[in-house]
Amino acid sequence: MSKVKMTPSEAIVETLLQEGVKHVTGIVGSAFMDMLDLFPTAGIEFIPVRHEQSAGHMEDAYTRVTGVAGVCVGQNGPGITNLVTSVAAANMAHTPMVIISPSAGTPTIGWDGFQECDQVSVFKAITKATVRVPHPKRAADCLRTAFRIAYAERGAVLYDIPRDYFYGELEERILAPHQYRVDARGCGSLESLDRAAEILANAKRPVIVSGRG
Repeated sequence: MSKVKMTPSEAIVETLLQEGVKHVTGIVGSAFMDMLDLFPTAGIEFIPVRHEQSAGHMEDAYTRVTGVAGVCVGQNGPGITNLVTSVAAANMAHTPMVIISPSAGTPTIGWDGFQECDQVSVFKAITKATVRVPHPKRAADCLRTAFRIAYAERGAVLYDIPRDYFYGELEERILAPHQYRVDARGCGSLESLDRAAEILANAKRPVIVSGRG
């Protein structure tokens, strides 16, 4: 499949669909309205709650029952920080979960703008990882990473994206989980493995650099 032109919001929604996400729980906020407007067409249900903490608990329970990582979202600042208690509980219970965390727009960061909060720092201690989108064109790529970590390390992952990064245009090829999940990859070429074994066996000073990837 070749790359297709789309907005970052469309890339996010398409990635959610590939991950089997059928609903997202939270409270509506202006920060992610562009993404939210695409949910009905995509067939993703938005489930509103009275308080964001409830959204985290609901998704924690949903994941335990279905095995599918729950997804919750809130307005930047107080909406996201309201998720702290339930996200911490889910993370301690080893529940895969992805928190879509719209943050302050890049032009206002550092200016104490409306509801600006260093959300990544707040969640670092209560999640397996915090994935910050560094550029609008990385929206889907970073979301795939968030899901991969959530499943691989069994816990909550914060997907932090500046609110202005939902807009714009990019070229993206939406990947299915089996195309990038570590646990779904094959062992590789058997011929290459044999060759690697031969090289290692004959090496005088072999070095193995071992990482989680």
